[in-house]
Amino acid sequence: MTAINSREDLSVYLAARSYLYRFFQSLFGAEPTPEALGAYNAELTDACLEALSVDENVRGPFRRRLQTVARDAQNVAADLRSAYTVLFVGPGEPAGSPWESLHRGVERRLFTDVTLAVRRAFKAQGLTPQLGPGVADDALALELDFLAALALRAQSALSGGEGGGGLVPEDARAPLAASRQFLADHLNQWVDALRQCVVDADSTGFYADATGLLVDFCALDEQALARLTDEAA
Repeated sequence: MTAINSREDLSVYLAARSYLYRFFQSLFGAEPTPEALGAYNAELTDACLEALSVDENVRGPFRRRLQTVARDAQNVAADLRSAYTVLFVGPGEPAGSPWESLHRGVERRLFTDVTLAVRRAFKAQGLTPQLGPGVADDALALELDFLAALALRAQSALSGGEGGGGLVPEDARAPLAASRQFLADHLNQWVDALRQCVVDADSTGFYADATGLLVDFCALDEQALARLTDEAA
């Protein structure tokens, strides 16, 4: 588990998780282009994962894969774009099924009570995603975008020097508590099922490795948040 015993530790943790939620959101939320792939920083991503205590045996293969992708972006983009389409776009139901409601309902369908619960969580934090036609609130990319926004709020509260004594500044507590609750109630309830779907259908291995990392990162983040929010209560 991530050790957070000082404001310096907290600053590293908040910066790392903020970067990682935005990284995973960009990876799962948009079709890969040579420009986007070439901009990935494998070393920074790995350092942030290490800061969250993700095991080297999980980080290492993805770090090496991301280094290769960034270095050879022009040549690998077409294969990754094809895999992304199969896994997350379709036609038909994407093999990765990147919506919470599909993995948690008795019937595999979109726009269920799960979707509405996610929408309420977004609204409670004043965050309303811009949805295209047929896009459900509980899409993976939107859930990651929500957590990235909350992570930035907490990071900004610390770097802005706002609020209160104790390890966690007062203004950082609400976004951290909301993140913990959302992970427990939503993303960590289905991301491992998503991972299995991606592993079974990914022709490149890139997205399979990425979802494996996402599972570990989200689980470790929830644990760290639980400790922080319980101590701040």
